[in-house]
Amino acid sequence: MTRRLFVAIEVNDAVRDLACRAAAVLEDAGLRGARFEPSEKLHSTLAFLGATPQDQLEDLTRSLRRAASRVKPFNIVFDVLGAFPNPSRPRVIWLGSRTSNRAFAECAREVRDTCAALGYTFDNDPHPHVTICRIKDRRPVALPPLPGTAGLEVVRLTLMESLPAGQTTRYEAIERIALA
Repeated sequence: MTRRLFVAIEVNDAVRDLACRAAAVLEDAGLRGARFEPSEKLHSTLAFLGATPQDQLEDLTRSLRRAASRVKPFNIVFDVLGAFPNPSRPRVIWLGSRTSNRAFAECAREVRDTCAALGYTFDNDPHPHVTICRIKDRRPVALPPLPGTAGLEVVRLTLMESLPAGQTTRYEAIERIALA
Protein backbone atom coordinates (compact mmCIF):
# COMPACT_ATOMS: atom_id res chain seq x y z
CA MET A 1 0.00 0.00 0.00
CA THR A 2 1.23 3.50 -0.79
CA ARG A 3 0.23 6.83 0.70
CA ARG A 4 0.33 10.19 -1.08
CA LEU A 5 2.40 12.39 1.26
CA PHE A 6 3.84 15.88 1.54
CA VAL A 7 5.64 17.93 4.19
CA ALA A 8 3.84 21.17 5.00
CA ILE A 9 3.68 24.19 7.23
CA GLU A 10 0.20 24.54 8.64
CA VAL A 11 -1.17 28.09 8.60
CA ASN A 12 -2.68 30.02 11.49
CA ASP A 13 -6.09 31.73 11.60
CA ALA A 14 -4.66 35.09 10.48
CA VAL A 15 -3.19 33.60 7.28
CA ARG A 16 -6.33 31.53 6.71
CA ASP A 17 -8.49 34.66 7.08
CA LEU A 18 -6.28 36.67 4.70
CA ALA A 19 -6.41 33.85 2.13
CA CYS A 20 -10.21 33.76 2.35
CA ARG A 21 -10.42 37.56 1.96
CA ALA A 22 -8.05 37.35 -1.03
CA ALA A 23 -10.28 34.67 -2.60
CA ALA A 24 -13.28 36.97 -2.19
CA VAL A 25 -11.37 39.84 -3.84
CA LEU A 26 -10.44 37.55 -6.76
CA GLU A 27 -14.05 36.45 -7.17
CA ASP A 28 -15.25 40.06 -7.04
CA ALA A 29 -12.66 40.94 -9.71
CA GLY A 30 -14.37 38.46 -12.03
CA LEU A 31 -11.87 35.59 -11.99
CA ARG A 32 -13.44 32.85 -14.11
CA GLY A 33 -12.69 29.16 -14.33
CA ALA A 34 -11.19 28.97 -10.84
CA ARG A 35 -11.56 26.26 -8.22
CA PHE A 36 -10.97 27.86 -4.82
CA GLU A 37 -9.36 25.82 -2.08
CA PRO A 38 -11.46 25.32 1.06
CA SER A 39 -9.97 26.99 4.13
CA GLU A 40 -9.29 23.68 5.88
CA LYS A 41 -6.87 22.68 3.09
CA LEU A 42 -4.72 25.83 3.25
CA HIS A 43 -1.03 25.19 3.98
CA SER A 44 2.43 25.92 2.60
CA THR A 45 4.20 22.93 1.04
CA LEU A 46 7.88 22.37 1.80
CA ALA A 47 8.23 19.08 -0.06
CA PHE A 48 5.77 17.05 -2.14
CA LEU A 49 6.75 13.41 -1.68
CA GLY A 50 4.02 11.63 -3.64
CA ALA A 51 3.39 7.89 -3.44
CA THR A 52 5.18 6.54 -0.38
CA PRO A 53 5.15 2.87 0.59
CA GLN A 54 3.60 2.28 4.02
CA ASP A 55 6.72 0.43 5.16
CA GLN A 56 8.84 3.57 4.53
CA LEU A 57 6.72 5.78 6.80
CA GLU A 58 8.69 5.07 10.01
CA ASP A 59 12.06 5.89 8.37
CA LEU A 60 10.58 9.03 6.81
CA THR A 61 9.16 10.26 10.10
CA ARG A 62 12.42 9.57 11.95
CA SER A 63 14.37 11.44 9.24
CA LEU A 64 12.00 14.41 9.38
CA ARG A 65 12.42 14.59 13.16
CA ARG A 66 16.20 14.81 12.69
CA ALA A 67 15.79 17.50 10.03
CA ALA A 68 13.40 19.52 12.23
CA SER A 69 15.86 19.35 15.12
CA ARG A 70 18.33 21.31 12.97
CA VAL A 71 15.88 24.12 12.09
CA LYS A 72 15.00 27.02 14.38
CA PRO A 73 11.50 28.52 14.40
CA PHE A 74 11.06 31.38 11.93
CA ASN A 75 8.48 33.82 10.60
CA ILE A 76 6.81 34.25 7.22
CA VAL A 77 4.95 37.41 6.22
CA PHE A 78 2.21 36.85 3.64
CA ASP A 79 1.82 40.12 1.76
CA VAL A 80 1.30 39.50 -1.97
CA LEU A 81 -0.78 37.57 -4.49
CA GLY A 82 1.07 35.74 -7.24
CA ALA A 83 0.56 33.09 -9.90
CA PHE A 84 2.34 29.96 -11.10
CA PRO A 85 3.83 29.80 -13.62
CA ASN A 86 3.01 33.52 -14.09
CA PRO A 87 -0.01 35.89 -14.36
CA SER A 88 0.06 35.63 -18.17
CA ARG A 89 -0.81 31.91 -18.10
CA PRO A 90 -1.81 31.10 -14.53
CA ARG A 91 -2.48 27.58 -13.31
CA VAL A 92 -2.42 28.52 -9.62
CA ILE A 93 -3.01 31.77 -7.74
CA TRP A 94 -1.28 31.95 -4.40
CA LEU A 95 -0.79 34.07 -1.31
CA GLY A 96 2.90 34.51 -0.55
CA SER A 97 5.78 36.73 0.45
CA ARG A 98 7.00 39.71 -1.50
CA THR A 99 10.59 39.16 -0.28
CA SER A 100 12.71 36.03 -0.17
CA ASN A 101 12.84 34.27 3.17
CA ARG A 102 16.22 32.73 3.99
CA ALA A 103 14.89 30.82 7.01
CA PHE A 104 12.13 29.22 4.90
CA ALA A 105 14.69 28.30 2.23
CA GLU A 106 17.00 26.73 4.83
CA CYS A 107 14.11 24.78 6.36
CA ALA A 108 13.00 23.53 2.94
CA ARG A 109 16.58 22.58 2.03
CA GLU A 110 16.96 20.62 5.27
CA VAL A 111 13.67 18.79 4.69
CA ARG A 112 14.36 18.11 1.01
CA ASP A 113 17.94 16.94 1.59
CA THR A 114 16.65 14.55 4.26
CA CYS A 115 13.94 13.24 1.94
CA ALA A 116 16.34 13.00 -1.02
CA ALA A 117 18.52 10.67 1.08
CA LEU A 118 15.47 8.35 1.18
CA GLY A 119 15.07 8.46 -2.61
CA TYR A 120 12.61 11.33 -3.10
CA THR A 121 13.17 13.84 -5.91
CA PHE A 122 11.90 17.40 -6.35
CA ASP A 123 11.13 19.31 -9.53
CA ASN A 124 10.73 22.90 -8.33
CA ASP A 125 12.48 25.14 -5.86
CA PRO A 126 10.36 25.83 -2.77
CA HIS A 127 8.59 29.16 -2.47
CA PRO A 128 6.65 30.15 0.67
CA HIS A 129 3.07 30.32 -0.55
CA VAL A 130 -0.46 29.16 0.13
CA THR A 131 -2.49 28.04 -2.88
CA ILE A 132 -5.77 29.98 -3.04
CA CYS A 133 -7.17 28.60 -6.29
CA ARG A 134 -6.45 26.55 -9.37
CA ILE A 135 -7.32 27.95 -12.78
CA LYS A 136 -8.87 25.92 -15.59
CA ASP A 137 -9.18 28.82 -18.03
CA ARG A 138 -5.57 29.93 -18.45
CA ARG A 139 -6.20 33.48 -19.65
CA PRO A 140 -4.03 36.30 -18.33
CA VAL A 141 -5.01 37.49 -14.86
CA ALA A 142 -4.67 40.97 -13.38
CA LEU A 143 -3.93 40.24 -9.74
CA PRO A 144 -5.70 42.73 -7.46
CA PRO A 145 -3.99 44.24 -4.41
CA LEU A 146 -4.00 42.01 -1.37
CA PRO A 147 -6.47 43.14 1.32
CA GLY A 148 -3.88 43.28 4.13
CA THR A 149 -1.01 41.14 5.38
CA ALA A 150 -0.63 38.28 7.85
CA GLY A 151 2.29 36.80 9.74
CA LEU A 152 2.98 33.21 10.61
CA GLU A 153 5.42 31.92 13.22
CA VAL A 154 6.61 28.55 11.97
CA VAL A 155 7.33 26.29 14.94
CA ARG A 156 6.70 22.84 13.45
CA LEU A 157 6.54 20.75 10.29
CA THR A 158 3.60 18.54 9.44
CA LEU A 159 3.74 15.32 7.47
CA MET A 160 0.43 15.28 5.59
CA GLU A 161 -1.45 12.71 3.55
CA SER A 162 -3.62 13.62 0.58
CA LEU A 163 -6.74 11.45 0.54
CA PRO A 164 -9.48 11.17 -2.10
CA ALA A 165 -12.69 13.00 -1.16
CA GLY A 166 -15.18 12.80 -4.02
CA GLN A 167 -14.07 15.08 -6.85
CA THR A 168 -11.30 16.61 -4.75
CA THR A 169 -8.98 15.62 -1.92
CA ARG A 170 -8.72 16.20 1.80
CA TYR A 171 -5.56 16.47 3.86
CA GLU A 172 -4.87 14.64 7.07
CA ALA A 173 -1.95 15.27 9.41
CA ILE A 174 0.06 12.12 10.06
CA GLU A 175 2.74 13.65 12.27
CA ARG A 176 3.46 17.11 13.66
CA ILE A 177 7.14 17.67 14.38
CA ALA A 178 8.42 20.59 16.46
CA LEU A 179 11.36 22.63 15.18
CA ALA A 180 14.49 23.00 17.34
